[in-house]
Amino acid sequence: MRRFRILIDLRLLRENMSRAEGGSLTEAQVVRWLLDAGFVPDGDHWMVREEDLGQLEPAEVLAVDDVDDADA
Repeated sequence: MRRFRILIDLRLLRENMSRAEGGSLTEAQVVRWLLDAGFVPDGDHWMVREEDLGQLEPAEVLAVDDVDDADA
């Protein structure tokens, strides 16, 4: 299982989620969704398994670092 350390554009994620939900979401609601979706906070970044990364739109991810060896 590969894991990634990513930097998320929380403002854009919040805008996109709010639009999809049909109402304004708070930052706390977005963070709760991330936690529930398997994302783990790591300072300003988030740790996520490869299979969970696809829950974000590419534009919502500002940086990605592969923290596991691809053969692990």
